Amino acid sequence: MKLRHLLLAVAGTLLVGGTPAGAATPTIAELEAAFEAGTTTCVAEVSAALQRIRRSERRGGINAVIETNPDALEIAAELDAEAEAGGELRPLHCVPTLIKDNFQTADRLSTTAGSLTMRGYHAPWDALVVARLRAAGIVIVGKANMNEWAQGVTGYSSRGGQTKNGLNPKRGPGGSSGGSAAAVGAGIVPLATGTDTGGSIQIPASYNGVVGLRSTKGLISRAGIIPAAEVSDVAGPLVGNVADLARVLGLLTGVDPRDPATAASAGHFRTDYRAYLDPAGLAGARIGVLEEAFGAPFRAKRGPLRPGFEAALERMRGAGATVVDDLPPLETRGARWQTFFTVVGPQFPPELDNWLAGPGRSAPVSSFDQVLRRSSRPPVVRRVKPQLLRTLEDIAAQPPPRGAEYRGAVRRLPRLRRATTRLMRDHHLDALVFPATGCPAPPRAGVVDPTYRCGNKDGGPLPFGANPGTIAPLLSPVTGLPVLTLPGEPLPGDQRVGISLLGRAWSEPELISLGFAFEQAG
Repeated sequence: MKLRHLLLAVAGTLLVGGTPAGAATPTIAELEAAFEAGTTTCVAEVSAALQRIRRSERRGGINAVIETNPDALEIAAELDAEAEAGGELRPLHCVPTLIKDNFQTADRLSTTAGSLTMRGYHAPWDALVVARLRAAGIVIVGKANMNEWAQGVTGYSSRGGQTKNGLNPKRGPGGSSGGSAAAVGAGIVPLATGTDTGGSIQIPASYNGVVGLRSTKGLISRAGIIPAAEVSDVAGPLVGNVADLARVLGLLTGVDPRDPATAASAGHFRTDYRAYLDPAGLAGARIGVLEEAFGAPFRAKRGPLRPGFEAALERMRGAGATVVDDLPPLETRGARWQTFFTVVGPQFPPELDNWLAGPGRSAPVSSFDQVLRRSSRPPVVRRVKPQLLRTLEDIAAQPPPRGAEYRGAVRRLPRLRRATTRLMRDHHLDALVFPATGCPAPPRAGVVDPTYRCGNKDGGPLPFGANPGTIAPLLSPVTGLPVLTLPGEPLPGDQRVGISLLGRAWSEPELISLGFAFEQAG
């Protein structure tokens, strides 16, 4: 690195336009404005982000970052030189970003899915999401912690340890994208990536008070992401507000031959979603309150979330929406939640094996079975939670994804999507709304938080892995339909009510419009 760049790195947080540690983290839009005005530099902003990470990793911090990028400041200096040379700034020029640890990054950062069995693995090429974000100008400042192998919602991994909630360190962050959401919620970075197989973007977004989008399956390529289950794996961004979501989303869309699911997005995806940031987006909209889906309640009749959820509905009404709150239960014959579990559970071992035989072929493990064996033995087992071992053992005990029962479940699964779409069509709805989770973020294992009032009636601490709530975050995965998770009203314990808006396939523009209007009306 040149001397000039070294001096900038040292002095970065002292610059007038820089964001010193302890200051509010700028949004993506605010960063763009500062760079265009010349009031800050990329080295200054990346230095500040790295300081925020260091502070967050100290004792008492949230432990959201599993590894920092040793080349971040050098990349920032290169972007400063590029800006000084003139020309238009890149769309996400110098946005400090965390990448979830199951995304391949072809740099000096590891790609381990949070597992000690993968320690030391360096990917041969970037995941497409990562490559596109790099091309747009982001600076990867590190990898975000996650539930190991994307299994669970605790925010714990053997490699990264326990992540804490970004709003209240007594609480859990959710998972599996817990590190990503906690880092955005705590103001460490304005952008992080996540994946969602069964709620892993939605739950952390809700728990950490950030915006998360689980898009229509096929809108964003999954190439270069360690898989969990093809039937419902989706990648997406976690950000602080809807405007930042709109800035990022169009940079990630498009058909990718390496992910056949993206072929369905042809003619549907946009390359820029900012035109849909309409503050009047709720005016005239019809929003249906989902009370029950496939036999499970979605709208709490009582409990800590009810007042906040009802306040969100009033906000929508005040912004001009018609809230339809007498919908019939969402149901279909011959297909239930178990249909999804029958399909998704058996997919992980063979898909992981295929990934390890392809992009991951130089990894320290070569198969799901080897992952399970090494996770069960010293020295790795000392850091692996028994809950994960039980999960991996249960997965190993399932039959492979073939046979009459599996094929029958695959045939029945589309009925859930058709039933959901039919309900919206029959009632002329622009979206369905429901609480993103059934409870606020629970306390971390063994931690007493007197502000928590859900799932522990005796007031005692919850055991590791406890996640009181509803099955609501599974509606998008089982249907493949998009869901936007938004922070709603404040709750005790520095929490926010998570609000989910679920739309028809490829309705991301409409969801952004509705979500932005909801945000602006708050």
